[in-house]
Amino acid sequence: MSQTVTASTSSMLCRRSSSPKQETINIVNDVREETPANMTKGGIHALLKWNPTLCLENKASVARDHLANERTFLAWLRTSLSFVSIGIAVTQLFRLNPSKHDHSEKDVVGKAIGITFTVLGIIFLVLGITRYFHSQHTLTMGEFPASRGGVVVGAGLTLITLSGCMIALLIVEKT
Repeated sequence: MSQTVTASTSSMLCRRSSSPKQETINIVNDVREETPANMTKGGIHALLKWNPTLCLENKASVARDHLANERTFLAWLRTSLSFVSIGIAVTQLFRLNPSKHDHSEKDVVGKAIGITFTVLGIIFLVLGITRYFHSQHTLTMGEFPASRGGVVVGAGLTLITLSGCMIALLIVEKT
């Protein structure tokens, strides 16, 4: 048995039901019915009416689980921004030449290391976004997704990148 409830902060209707699977199907149907592509008459009013936010009934630990999922995404985002910042810092650090000698080889190595860290930051951002939406979907289905793949990929890429940087720095210092 499902009932219709109006969300307090938006005009989107959320249909609630006793089963999480049925609740997800009802929410998806609401989103399909109210997408901007289907709203041809309302113009800007129709766009303001459309709300992509999931409306879930707060039973047991639903809110706590979804807020924890958001905090986890923010941790992935912080990690991503840290790698991008390291990439920019390394690139700038290798550009500083206190001596008058030509160090073009060090510039190339610095740029390569900087680009590697920046790409690693982008990969971590994609992993975080993927993990967030996958977790959100499985939580609405009443299940909990254990994270193994993203952690293994992230740790492996970090280890490979740091090892490669150490090897590159040792080779540059010997020349």
